[in-house]
Amino acid sequence: MLKYNWDYDLDKNWRPKNDWQWFWYLERKINYDDWQGLKAEIIKKYFPKIKRKLDPGKRKMLEHFFKQYG
Repeated sequence: MLKYNWDYDLDKNWRPKNDWQWFWYLERKINYDDWQGLKAEIIKKYFPKIKRKLDPGKRKMLEHFFKQYG
């Protein structure tokens, strides 16, 4: 798989452990189109805090998704 997130190299089994790590992790994954392993419920939980840092198109897509599918 082509690695889009060029600015970090995390272990395969790394998972965020606190809110700040979740904010950073989700912003990076979403903005660089690396959706692998992301779950809608996690994105929805942190979306209000990260939406201002997301690409405008991806932010609108997620807003529409959550509006339509909860």
